[in-house]
Formats: sequence, structure tokens, C-alpha cells
Amino acid sequence: FLLKTVRIRTTPVVIAQHLEWVVPDSLEQERQHFTRALDRWRQARSTGDVQGLRAFYSKRFQPGGNDTRAWWRRMEAELRRPRPVQLKDTSLLKWQDSEETMVVTFGEVPVGQRRGTNRRQYWALENGQWKIIYEGNT
Repeated sequence: FLLKTVRIRTTPVVIAQHLEWVVPDSLEQERQHFTRALDRWRQARSTGDVQGLRAFYSKRFQPGGNDTRAWWRRMEAELRRPRPVQLKDTSLLKWQDSEETMVVTFGEVPVGQRRGTNRRQYWALENGQWKIIYEGNT
């Protein structure tokens, strides 16, 4: 039944021992704090600010499909030709086990274009700052 009702690779599936439903308005302050960090990440990416962008990534960062050094070399090459991007169809999913984690899925679309790359990032709250621990294409 489930395969007939969800879209593969686009429907989040949560497996947990316990779920706690909350009123969406109660999370507004947290949501704003996180979306400010996400927008600063987008600005650093759009302007080619390598050092600013690196500040958003955890020491534990793992890129999807690449070793970390190769990923940063590719990213630095991309950032030499900065181009403004917008984030579209952004989805935020937060959970807490041993640490607070935010799963962000979005379309990264260069300004003026209709299509871009679909990305998924996992952010963890480290010492009060949101840091990216995983990034890959969906």
C-alpha cells in the first residue's frame, strides 16, 4: 500500500521510537534562527566567499559521493565563478537524538534560470551554531 501512495525519493520517511507532535507556531523562533543561518550559507555560496562558506561546515562534514578534500577542491573551483542562487521548494525536518539535527532539502537554482540542482543537507547544532555535517544531491 505504501508504495502506491508515496513518491520514491521525494517523501521523507521517519523511523523513530517516539514522535512528539507540536503546534507549528511554537517552533517559529527556532525556525527563524535556522533559516537565517541557511540564508547566510546561500549568500556565501552566491558571492563566492570560500572562507565564509567553510564556516558553515562541521569538522565532521561528509560530502555525498566524494572524499572531503576532493569536494572542497571542486567547490572552490565553482566559487571562483560566483553566481547568485535562490533556494526553492525548501523542506525543513528537525529531530533530536543525541544532538539536534535539521534535514534540509531544496532546489538550488541560479538566479534567472528555471532549473537547478536538488540538494539535501544535514545540519547539526554544535555549540549553539548550526553546522553542515552532510551534503549531497537528491
